[in-house]
Amino acid sequence: MPQEFIYYLFTTAVTVVIGIIGYFLKRTMSRSDQNEAAIRELRDDLLTLSDRYATKNDDFVRTMTRLETKIDKLKG
Repeated sequence: MPQEFIYYLFTTAVTVVIGIIGYFLKRTMSRSDQNEAAIRELRDDLLTLSDRYATKNDDFVRTMTRLETKIDKLKG
């Protein structure tokens, strides 16, 4: 009887540990995917930023503010 109880505790502990590892691995992979998507979006924004989008000083400041906001979201 005690051996069966110890075996039950051991298998339960192993299952819980595997579940915890899986949870954190999934969470890390999800964050990595989100960061890659945000970086891709920022890269596309930088590539499309040209003289026709920033001809006036106000347009340039607005565009740069948007990019800074996106970069701040990446850091946060």
